Amino acid sequence: SVPASCKIGKRTKFGYGGIGVVVHARAEIGENCIIGQNVTIGGRSGFYEVPIIGNNVEICAGARVLGPIKIGDNAIIGANAVVIKDVPCNAVVAGVPAHVIKYKNEI
Repeated sequence: SVPASCKIGKRTKFGYGGIGVVVHARAEIGENCIIGQNVTIGGRSGFYEVPIIGNNVEICAGARVLGPIKIGDNAIIGANAVVIKDVPCNAVVAGVPAHVIKYKNEI
């Protein structure tokens, strides 16, 4: 479910044809992103705001990005991670709840 009202940047791709992907109607996704299968980008109870995803972000299979958060440019969200806090630029996050495990310049 990817409503026409959500903003999606140029060259953003959905893996496996977007199977199982759910995106909130007000969500914003930047350019050159990769969204894996079974990803949810949605709201949280008690909050009006929804996620804003930066440019060049990779969201791996099964991840959940929820609530009034911002995902920085060039971030990677690991498979099945549950992201409920902001993610800085160039960060790699994983876990439930997700936390920074390293930064891209450390790879």
